[in-house]
Amino acid sequence: RETAMEEVRSVLADGKYLQAAKACEKIELETREDTCQLEWVYAIQMISHMIANQLNDARFCWKRVPETLRQSGELRAICKVLESLWDKDYVGFHAKAS
Repeated sequence: RETAMEEVRSVLADGKYLQAAKACEKIELETREDTCQLEWVYAIQMISHMIANQLNDARFCWKRVPETLRQSGELRAICKVLESLWDKDYVGFHAKAS
């Protein structure tokens, strides 16, 4: 999994957000049995989709997040930002993103 993490870091550093989201999705599919370790994968995947204006993909990613991880403060905050973007509440988006 370390090489997969390095791949995600590399594509993020290059500003290739869709590629980062796809790399995270691949990690998600390969490590389904160990969901506790996937919090960072879901976070990066949703944020990358939002940056690339792929809101549907970000929403579907959130729907795949296991219930145990949905309680994470970080993932809940990302979801709130996503909800603001989805509702076109840009004032709320800026408030929640800061």
